[in-house]
Amino acid sequence: MSERRKLTREERQTVLDRFCGRCAYCGKQITMQELNVDHLVPIRKGGEDMLYNMYPSCRSCNQAKSTLDIEQFREFVQTAYQRAKQKPFFRIADAVGRTCERETPVRFYFEKII
Repeated sequence: MSERRKLTREERQTVLDRFCGRCAYCGKQITMQELNVDHLVPIRKGGEDMLYNMYPSCRSCNQAKSTLDIEQFREFVQTAYQRAKQKPFFRIADAVGRTCERETPVRFYFEKII
């Protein structure tokens, strides 16, 4: 397993610029201060601590992805509606028409622009 290293400011900027200052997953515009550097292939799963494996991420996506690989994260996002339906507040919102489920497969921002 690779060791994590501290990135230089220039390396962080390179990661941020990879997708024009947007989160690689949701596409949200992020600043250098908001940047979370995510390993596309998690280090715990054999990913390397190299720039080619580092993607810009917003805090929400980075925390949600955690140590999931990209297919596990896709499944996590794809099933979010079903998990949310179990919560009382969501059932109320659903009952009054404030939610909708989509059948389309999850495609992350970086997959749409490549």
